[in-house]
Amino acid sequence: PDLGTHSPDEVEARVAGAFTAWRDDWRDRSIVQRGTVLLAAAALLRERKEALAGLMSDEMGKVLSDGRAEIEKCAVTCEHAVEVAHKVPGVKHVHSELRTFTRPRR
Repeated sequence: PDLGTHSPDEVEARVAGAFTAWRDDWRDRSIVQRGTVLLAAAALLRERKEALAGLMSDEMGKVLSDGRAEIEKCAVTCEHAVEVAHKVPGVKHVHSELRTFTRPRR
């Protein structure tokens, strides 16, 4: 896919938008919510593996098999993050009679 080119101002705006999304939404999501997003990302990476490997080949000169392997590594990394998220420092487990949920410590 053609991602086009972006001016420095456009790049700054996108980075600022990503920070705002983290500050106003992502950091307050539970581990379960974040895990759901990461597992969906892993599935999407695998679904688009051929196209992404082709893009890596075109833009970086990677051999297709290396691009495929890198995409798979990224998908596995997303899955691994989900598996170990409960072990990350700064996470507080809150228990109640109804359920257990996790939120970031402040």
